[in-house]
Amino acid sequence: MYRLPTRIGLHRFTMRTVIGLSLLWYLPVSAQDASTTDSQTEKGRALFAEANNYLMTMPARALNTLQNNLPFLQYLSPEEQFDWYFATYRAAKSMDKSAIATQALESLVEYDVSQFRAHKQVSLLSALGIYFREHQAFAQAGRAFQCAISQSVTIDQKLALSVSLALIFRFQADYESATTMYEAVIRKAKQVGATVHQANGNNNLGVVLLMKGEPLAAAPHFAQALEYNQLAGRRSAMTNSGINLLLSYLLSGQKERYLRLDTRVEHMIKGSTNQSKQAYYAALQVLNQASQQGGADEKMQADFLHNFANIDDYGIQTILARIAPQFGMVGDLPVFMPEKPLPALKDWFEAQAICQQVGKERLSAQQLAADLLATR
Repeated sequence: MYRLPTRIGLHRFTMRTVIGLSLLWYLPVSAQDASTTDSQTEKGRALFAEANNYLMTMPARALNTLQNNLPFLQYLSPEEQFDWYFATYRAAKSMDKSAIATQALESLVEYDVSQFRAHKQVSLLSALGIYFREHQAFAQAGRAFQCAISQSVTIDQKLALSVSLALIFRFQADYESATTMYEAVIRKAKQVGATVHQANGNNNLGVVLLMKGEPLAAAPHFAQALEYNQLAGRRSAMTNSGINLLLSYLLSGQKERYLRLDTRVEHMIKGSTNQSKQAYYAALQVLNQASQQGGADEKMQADFLHNFANIDDYGIQTILARIAPQFGMVGDLPVFMPEKPLPALKDWFEAQAICQQVGKERLSAQQLAADLLATR
């Protein structure tokens, strides 16, 4: 990121800080200087617009544009700088570049977002929630998402954030609260025709039911998620819900449905570059083979363990670790959720007034669900 390494006490000086301090000294600006500044401002805005256009389709190009043109930040307004850093965060997250995403987030929290439009404050809180979740600081993650929900201005934001908050409940093994939230998301998304949120709600509810050991109840939700993801043209999400549906069929003994769906999912996997999804699918193939043969031989166990280790979804690993013995797999399986260091932004978040109105205690899932359903 475009930073100056200077530190005074605990305060980190960024380019934005330097710009602010420069205003303490007034120097006459010539017409030529003003013209140059205007030109650089327009160039910076054009570069950001270009990066923003590529954010969803070509995140690598967007990230390169943003990182290679950081000197133009000094010519932009604080709100435009915030947008620049947030686009950097989004591009880095989509490419799994966690270090760059964290640096961008650390820059974002230095801005007084109360001066910006409301949706930017919600976006920052959502990013903080994800950050805390990834660092296993679930209490802070839940508060960040809950605060974002309370300040969100659109039903689309509320639905997306409700899914994120329900995921925190799931990570805390509060399956009842997670179920309540996902059911509310599905119901509200259906009311407003939000296909993507219907897909997300159904898929996540299916995972909760699998974690509770209810594959027969989970299957219809994965089937709905697969249908909605197809309608929305979300190929990666289709692959995910398709594999989840395969797992529910395998666990509930629906062999014919498994075989019919398997051909379709295999085609999806061939078009995917996601190694975790490929490993998940391969692990199911091993389990299915073991089921047909009445147990797993040494090679199957080695293949399953190899694929299991390459799955980066904690929830799926937890499910597979629990059911593996049913298919003759022996030995402990290392579930993916290593201990994380205390997140650097935890103390900053606790000291902010940004979410004081939410308080330290989270609202009940029933109240949150009721609020979501009452939203117009």
